[in-house]
Amino acid sequence: MENVEKPAPGRFALPVFTALEWLLVLPATVFLFAAAFRGLQPVQYEPARTCAAIVAWTVAHVSQFGPAILFLGMPGSVVLAGCATLLRIWRKDAALRQDSAMTFAILRRNGGRPVGGCCTACGSHSRGRRGSQHHGLNPRNRQLDMHALTRAGPPRR
Repeated sequence: MENVEKPAPGRFALPVFTALEWLLVLPATVFLFAAAFRGLQPVQYEPARTCAAIVAWTVAHVSQFGPAILFLGMPGSVVLAGCATLLRIWRKDAALRQDSAMTFAILRRNGGRPVGGCCTACGSHSRGRRGSQHHGLNPRNRQLDMHALTRAGPPRR
């Protein structure tokens, strides 16, 4: 006789729930992508023309209250629903709790190394070739000096 596992009652609900959450975030993602991609090249070229049409249609058809729903309400409901689902799964699944505890223990034990390495890399990158100089700011009036950005040495006075 064969042992056939029966699926748990909530096994199908989680992927459907995830797909619905993805659909709630999709309109804001498409609009922000179109708005950002529209400015990358002139509107007479095709990808920018389509993005400009998407942005123009959205601006014409969304009311004043619409952006609050689009950018805050729908993604906010996804965050709340995701947190509630994670909490429900957290309470039921002992293996998830154990794996999370082990992951946090590893990060706590070795967490300083990656963070320190990232800080060192970012700090050395920000100094660049000119050390800790002013990075293009004119020291007299603290405004951007384009000539200082193009020269390798200190600014001439």
